[in-house]
Amino acid sequence: MKEKLARNISIYRKEKKLTQEELAQILGLSFQAVSEWENAQSMPDISLLPQLSATLEVSIDKLLGYTSQDRPISIYEDVYKTQEYYWGTEPYMVCYQVLQLMPPTKHLKVLDIGCGEGKDAVFMARNGYEVSALDISDAGIEKTRRPACP
Repeated sequence: MKEKLARNISIYRKEKKLTQEELAQILGLSFQAVSEWENAQSMPDISLLPQLSATLEVSIDKLLGYTSQDRPISIYEDVYKTQEYYWGTEPYMVCYQVLQLMPPTKHLKVLDIGCGEGKDAVFMARNGYEVSALDISDAGIEKTRRPACP
């Protein structure tokens, strides 16, 4: 996995026309750290994956070398490709409860695993939380970006 990640970071960095130094600067690291990743001497800290993924504009799954085959990886893949939101656009009640019990008066992070189309992740981000969201469905992740990045 280390070698695949190293190769992918290099490939996607070059596709974005970024130098190791430029990528390192964006991530707040030394260019030596990026060089070590690309030479499979070390791996990025897991907390850097969301920012690295966003900077290189590639999913964390693809960065790690996991890509879906010819068949959908999720039963929701085709449903998420439609214009409508399968789960709706209103956040679940638990999001309101979290907001009430732990308001983002200080720097709080939220991890939304299995975010689907991202309605909860977008809601939490709009309310001041730092959110990392992931899903196995590429179509779901793409749909999440619509309201998140207008």
